[in-house]
Amino acid sequence: VLHERTGDDGCRPTGLLLQLVLEGRLGRKSGRGFYDYT
Repeated sequence: VLHERTGDDGCRPTGLLLQLVLEGRLGRKSGRGFYDYT
């Protein structure tokens, strides 16, 4: 959202972050993200 609003390439999300979101790995909300929250 920040990149969309500002157009600043420094605010663009990384490929890894986009991949995790597409897989539904949303962190504590889903119990998975970069870490396993079980």
